[in-house]
Amino acid sequence: MLAPTADRSPVATWEGFMGPLTTLKRWSVLLGLAGLLSIAPAVLSDGGLLDSGVARADDDDDDDRSRSSGDSSGSAGTSSTGGRGSGGGWSGGGWSGGGRSGGGSTSGGSTGGSASAGAGSGGSGARESSDRSSDDSSRGASGRRIWNKPTSAALGGLAGDDNLVPYNTGSWWQLPNAHAVRDEILAYDVPVAALGELEAAGFKLLEQRVLGGLGFALSRLRVPSGRSLRSALSAAGAIAPGVVFEPNLVYETASRPGPENCTADGCYGRRLLGWQAVPETCGSGIRIGMTDTAIDPDHPALRGRAVRTENFDPLGEGSLPDHGTAVAGLLVGDPAAGFPGMLPGAGLFAADVFHTNESGESYSTLASLIEGFEWLVGEEVSVINVSMTGPPSTVLEMAVDRLDDHGIVLVAAAGNGGPSARPAFPAAYGDVISVTAVDAEMRPYRMANRGPYIAFASPGVGIWSADAAGAGQHRTGTSFAAAHAAAVIADVIEREGDDPIHEAIAALQSSAHDLGAPGKDPIFGWGLIQGVPSCQR
Repeated sequence: MLAPTADRSPVATWEGFMGPLTTLKRWSVLLGLAGLLSIAPAVLSDGGLLDSGVARADDDDDDDRSRSSGDSSGSAGTSSTGGRGSGGGWSGGGWSGGGRSGGGSTSGGSTGGSASAGAGSGGSGARESSDRSSDDSSRGASGRRIWNKPTSAALGGLAGDDNLVPYNTGSWWQLPNAHAVRDEILAYDVPVAALGELEAAGFKLLEQRVLGGLGFALSRLRVPSGRSLRSALSAAGAIAPGVVFEPNLVYETASRPGPENCTADGCYGRRLLGWQAVPETCGSGIRIGMTDTAIDPDHPALRGRAVRTENFDPLGEGSLPDHGTAVAGLLVGDPAAGFPGMLPGAGLFAADVFHTNESGESYSTLASLIEGFEWLVGEEVSVINVSMTGPPSTVLEMAVDRLDDHGIVLVAAAGNGGPSARPAFPAAYGDVISVTAVDAEMRPYRMANRGPYIAFASPGVGIWSADAAGAGQHRTGTSFAAAHAAAVIADVIEREGDDPIHEAIAALQSSAHDLGAPGKDPIFGWGLIQGVPSCQR
């Protein structure tokens, strides 16, 4: 578990990173780093991992739509911490490198002493159902609250918008074209006394959420007038040196046209996975979570499915139901409607963590993503599909670690940055299952990220799925590869025995169809994920 530290440089955070870890996890981290160093010459030679460190912040959607044909490198800010990296856990070093705890409890007590102003949740952090009014700021009788709402202008377009700013740490973790919300930072578990000192120095508490499921409090602060984000972060760190402060990073959805077309078999993905046609009840009892854009529950693919949605847009407006509808259709789509999902009988809990601005561009912030995770903990999902990527973040890594404590598996898109792209997060964290994309001929997707953190390959080129217009279209990107894999993993976990997560991942590693160099490789991971649905066994 990362320890909070004021000095945000990779060197200064090393002891904070290693200090709290058990001996086993320390060895896992060291072995993982040794693995990265062993490939450094090859990686550096093609402009890969070690010379850049962070993937671009898009949602991995490289479908055949042409809404945006420009640079899809996105707009996320960066944290200058190295984080867990990709050496341990499932994707980097396999189960021998520390693995998961398999436990079901959160590491409680971490919110003790946190400022309580504006929290109002009594520590539960749970969110109400999606039928609440977007103007509700009191959270009803429970006392739970949403973030205070910024003005619409505060979440404007990414290009040329005065309310979003480029964020450059000046470190080797820097993400090109990264952005963050102007004049706003996040604080992890800020004590009451420190909050008072921050306010005396000109910071203003906009909102604090006590996230009971994740086990920490997250505060949103307005920076003093006239200060840059970097200056404000430095000042806040000097006032409260034991608190983690970060910009409110921005994650942007980005699409670019691609030449790939779906084959005559629009559902070839299931065929490659060994996943034949399933009845509409297949997956009953399984609970899958996703963080994405909004979904359209009235789309023919999702009508009548067991889908619950929740909106985490700070403005309460939500986002366009395009990318999320496509992912949801792959997970639980209705076979009778021509959109056969992998597990049509499963329960799907869809967290809309994106905002769509007036130009039609959608992006997420770190704060919204963390709130989405908190809600999904309360819904007791077994797997969360994360078809979005961005920079490393101390707060994000802590949230991933708490999800791991709960025994929740994160399946994330590897990224669409290309073979030499920087690692994408959360996919590159060791406890996350990172999924790359292949086409119908099992060839690697030309724009997929590569690296030691890749765990599995899955179909993601020319995939037929639902769209925002009530119809369907062909999609390409590691987003859609991740959705296929998430369903397989959720099904395997559901049927395994005493240690379901450990046994599921071990089984999937051994059964994967090896596509590259023997064993695990940086292009396909363990290989093409395979599975036979439990409902057909």
